Amino acid sequence: MRQVVLLFACVIFIFCGNKKKIVSDEYDCKVVSMPTDELKQQYTNFIMDCDFCKNQFADFTKIKNGILFYKWTEGTGNSDFLLIDLDKNFHASIKSKSYNKLINFTLADQKRLQFIFEALEKGDYYQNCLDNHGHSTLYLLIVKRDDEIKIQYYSPFTFPYKIKNSDVNFDLTQKIFEIIDRSFYR
Repeated sequence: MRQVVLLFACVIFIFCGNKKKIVSDEYDCKVVSMPTDELKQQYTNFIMDCDFCKNQFADFTKIKNGILFYKWTEGTGNSDFLLIDLDKNFHASIKSKSYNKLINFTLADQKRLQFIFEALEKGDYYQNCLDNHGHSTLYLLIVKRDDEIKIQYYSPFTFPYKIKNSDVNFDLTQKIFEIIDRSFYR
C-alpha cells in the first residue's frame, strides 16, 4: 500500500511538473526595431477606419509634450485611448466612444513618468509574437517630446510585460506601460 501511494505521488509530481513547463514554453515574443514610416503604416491602416480614432489622433497632434496610449480588444468593438498632456500638469483622460474619464496620476507616478520622458531616446518598436493566445489585443504607445515623436510602440498581440530585452530605451518604454496600466484601471 505504501508503495502505491509513493508511486501515485511520483506520477502526480511528474505530471504537474511537465504541465508547468509547457505553459512557460508556449509564449514567445520579441521586440524588433522598425523604420518609422513602416511602423506608422502598420497601425494607421488598422486604426484610421474609425472616425472616433481619427479624432483622438487629431487631438494628440495638438499636444507638444505628451503620451498617447491606444488599446483595442478583438470582440469588444471598443477602442480606448489614454491621452496625457504633460504641459498641462499631467492632464490625462481615458476615452472611448461611450465614456470619457479623467484620471489622476499619483505624485510618485508623475515623477517617474517625467524622469522617463526626459531620458527617452528616439525609437520605433514592433512586437512580434510566434503564437497568439485566443483573441487579439492591439496596443499602441506614442510619446512626443517638443512636438517630435520619440517613441512609437505597436503590438497587435499582447502587452509587453513578458518581453526581456537588453535595450535600455525599450526598458524605459515598458516602465511607461507599467505606469499607464496601473492608472488605467483606477
